[in-house]
Amino acid sequence: MAVLHTLGLIYGISVDAPVRELVGDAVAGGFILAGMGLSVMCRGSVRRWAVFFAMGAAALASLGFGTTLVAHLWALIELMAVAMIVRAFSPGPVGRLTAAALGVLTAALLTTAVTDVPELWQVTFPICVVASSEIFGALLSAVTRAALLDPLTGVYNRTGAVMSAATLLKRFQRSGKLTGVIILDIDNFKAINDTHGHRAGDKVLTQLTEQWTKLLPAESLLARLGGDEFLILTGATDLTQVRQLARHLTQRARYQVSYGVSLGEGSPSSLPDLQDIADQDLYHNKKNPPTANRPDLQNIPRNFPPE
Repeated sequence: MAVLHTLGLIYGISVDAPVRELVGDAVAGGFILAGMGLSVMCRGSVRRWAVFFAMGAAALASLGFGTTLVAHLWALIELMAVAMIVRAFSPGPVGRLTAAALGVLTAALLTTAVTDVPELWQVTFPICVVASSEIFGALLSAVTRAALLDPLTGVYNRTGAVMSAATLLKRFQRSGKLTGVIILDIDNFKAINDTHGHRAGDKVLTQLTEQWTKLLPAESLLARLGGDEFLILTGATDLTQVRQLARHLTQRARYQVSYGVSLGEGSPSSLPDLQDIADQDLYHNKKNPPTANRPDLQNIPRNFPPE
C-alpha cells in the first residue's frame, strides 16, 4: 500500500492533480509508514492491530481526500482489502466490529465528499466493506486455520509450528533465553485404538493437549507432529529447566507419556538439529523408562478413556 500511494503521489504531481488528492496520497503513505514503524517496535497482538489501524486509516484517508469518483472506487477496493485482512487474522467479535466500524466511517466520509457522490454509494460502499470481510475474510481465515492447525486437537500442526517458530525464537533471543525443545510421545497408544477404537484414541489426544496447553508457560508453542507425537518449544536458561517442565507435563498426564528434551541457540536453521537431539533423548528414555505412577495403556480399563 505504501508503494501504491507513493506511485500515486508521483503520478499526481506529474499530471497536476488536485492538491487535495496529493495530500490524501501523502497522508495515506504516512499512515502506512507509521504502521510499518510500529510493527517493528511493538510485539504480539499490539503489532498486528497497529498494522490494521495504519492500513484502515490510509484507506479512509484516500476516500476522504478523493476528488473524483474513480478515486472513491479505488479507495473502496482498499477498504475491502483491509476489512478482509482484519477479518481473516481476527476472526472473533473484535474483527467483526472493526469491519463494521470501517463500514460506518466509509458512509460518513461519503456524505462529506467534495464530489457529487451518488446517494446509492452511501449504502452500497459500507455493504461492500462489511460483506467482503464476512465472505472472503472468513473464508481466508478458515483456509489459514486448516493449513496451520491440527483439526482434531486445535493446536499447531507441523506446518503451523514451523511458521510460528520463527517469531517465537526471536522472542527468546531478545529475552536472553535459549530454546528448549520437548518431544512428547504417548506410550502404547496403538493399544487404545486396537482395543477401544479410534474415537477413544482421539479423546486421549484432545484431553492431553487441553491439559498441556493449560500447564505450559505463556510464551510456549505446542504442536502435533503427527499420530501421538507432540512438539513443545519453550524459553529456558538451562537444560534442567526444560527437563523439569517435561517431567511436570508427563507426570500430570493421565496416561503414560515419554519425553525427550534438548536446549540450544534457537534459529529456524538450527531447530531441526534440536529436534533430532530431543528425538534421540526420547528413544533413550523409552528404552530406559523412569519409574512412574501413571497408568500403563497395556492394561486399559473398560470405562476408558476417563472423562
